Amino acid sequence: GSLAKGYDVYYRVHASNIGWMAWAKDGEEAGTTGMSCSLEAIQIKLIKKGTSHPDTSGYSHLELPTVTYSSQVKGAWQNSVPAGEVSGTTGQGIPITGFSAKTTSSVAGGINYQLHLSNVGWTSGKSNGVQLSSTAESNSVEAIKISLSGDLATYFDVWYRVHVDNVGWLGWTKNGSVAGSTGYGAHVQAIQVRLTRKGANAPGSTVSPCLLGEPTAFANPMQKKIVDLARQVPSPGPGLCSEWIADIYERAGFRNVHTDACDYYWDYCKYTDYSHLKVGMVIAVPSHTHTRMGSIYGHVCLYIGNNQVMDNVGRIRTLDMAYWLNYYSTSYKPKWGWYDNVPLA
Repeated sequence: GSLAKGYDVYYRVHASNIGWMAWAKDGEEAGTTGMSCSLEAIQIKLIKKGTSHPDTSGYSHLELPTVTYSSQVKGAWQNSVPAGEVSGTTGQGIPITGFSAKTTSSVAGGINYQLHLSNVGWTSGKSNGVQLSSTAESNSVEAIKISLSGDLATYFDVWYRVHVDNVGWLGWTKNGSVAGSTGYGAHVQAIQVRLTRKGANAPGSTVSPCLLGEPTAFANPMQKKIVDLARQVPSPGPGLCSEWIADIYERAGFRNVHTDACDYYWDYCKYTDYSHLKVGMVIAVPSHTHTRMGSIYGHVCLYIGNNQVMDNVGRIRTLDMAYWLNYYSTSYKPKWGWYDNVPLA
């Protein structure tokens, strides 16, 4: 009516997990769609046309972008699938050799991806639907990094996880972190991708998105024997972490070194590069601040593959390796190596 001819109505909303959004006017959308952000407050101003008005720069409305992605399998590109769907194959032992993804959104920005290929290493990145693959079918994907750019990266997270041969689905990771493995020949067979609002919960478990050490399935018979014994040998008591590991190796036919975790660290543990971390290796620190005995004698665990370790603290524990490394690195950076300097692989 006549009011609309002389005035503009400006309004903005306060959305949960976002805050105040940009001003909209005269029927434009304000708020969010598909982001699970409730409307918490609203401001409205009636402004005479031609006079000073609120700044409308920015986004008055945000909608969760769509993402589609495709994998190259046996030299052929599969049809693109939407967010959360599986691209590639599982249970068939077929690696993917290429990947592409694109987003559709009113928000400025794009999606970027980079592959780690067997026999090649990390490729240069591609973005926004450009197909990224190896020219040789033998160079399969071992790991991937995916990220968003522009304003998309400000308002949204990109989550992804991969299915690895002989291991299965790994945990979810996001925003350019590595998913998969490097240097072990563990090929990616499938991938899932999802977008969420910035800071939202992961779509699922985030445990072990990347295999930092040798996968369990790649262990030889002696390495597997050590892991099996670790699951059988009982705790010799609290404060005897190194004796528990020595007992395992003694039952496997090796000598019992009868020494503490501090000596394990200085005598056997030589590596900090995950490419050297093999199933059956010991991981140790010569000292830590969590207990008085630990500050003197350190602590040691056994790497059993698939980012897991076992240790003795009066009871036998199986832990995520990243947790163990972080928890016990209060005084020294953990290192790893072969028990008694005898390689199993």
